[in-house]
Amino acid sequence: MKMRLLPILVSLVLPTMALGAGPIYWDWPADRSFDELELSGAAIDEAGHLAAGLAFLLVGAGLQSSGAVEMLVGWVAPWLQGLPNWALILAVYLIAGVLTELVSNNAVAVIMTPVATGLAQTMGVDARPLVVAVMFAASAAFATPIGYQTNTLVYGPGGYRFSDFLRVGVPLNILMAITVTCIVPLIWPL
Repeated sequence: MKMRLLPILVSLVLPTMALGAGPIYWDWPADRSFDELELSGAAIDEAGHLAAGLAFLLVGAGLQSSGAVEMLVGWVAPWLQGLPNWALILAVYLIAGVLTELVSNNAVAVIMTPVATGLAQTMGVDARPLVVAVMFAASAAFATPIGYQTNTLVYGPGGYRFSDFLRVGVPLNILMAITVTCIVPLIWPL
């Protein structure tokens, strides 16, 4: 079990670290100190976006080829067997929603999309509603200042506390979860 876990960890951790440090390293002038880092994102040019996109594709391919997707689906599927369709969509939304509060929304989308499609195949349902649930959940990082870049940007200068994000963000996340769970099956039935 430990030997199977190592390639999975390497395929997740190294590209994630490269995505985080890559744009800073590639565009960082040698005569500037780290204290002069500007959080506007202006240093990331088209090549940085292309590199990030390719890195995310590599992470997704690595998850698929390493067997991580099958392993994650194997862990989650028994808990979700027999749930009504709305509850299955809600469960996928909640998993992705919790992850997106802790990790980049792009990383959550890359990690959870193959898991959602694998889960749909295992359970014999259409994958589109689950992928759409992942898409919405990955874009709804309201409850933490680390969930999305703009949250982080306003956190310090705005004088916010972590609890401020929780107080406003958790109700927004609950509202989004209910809305997605009700609307998605109407447009994309399982």
